[in-house]
Amino acid sequence: KYFNIPPKGLLKNFHLDSYLFFDAGILEANNPNISETTLPINNLLLKTPIMMSAGPGFACTIKRWSYFDGIKPLTIRFDMPLYISNAPDVDNENIKFRWQLGINRSF
Repeated sequence: KYFNIPPKGLLKNFHLDSYLFFDAGILEANNPNISETTLPINNLLLKTPIMMSAGPGFACTIKRWSYFDGIKPLTIRFDMPLYISNAPDVDNENIKFRWQLGINRSF
């Protein structure tokens, strides 16, 4: 929006979005140390506390593939979760530069 000089031809094929994201959730897994016959079903799952992350991200969408018009658009995401509520045990830093590369979007 700030640089309103679009290179001709590129905007027909590509689209770039920037965004800020925040996500939160609880992870669950089966507890391998407990058999199903000994305890109620509530104790069969291992649950984490609420985990959160936030940061900026970019998404580049390839809208057209030149001669191949039948191919669906492809979105490549580059997310940088700068804040993670439950940092891994190996670095113990909640605020740190991290990055993640993804294909397509889930929203």
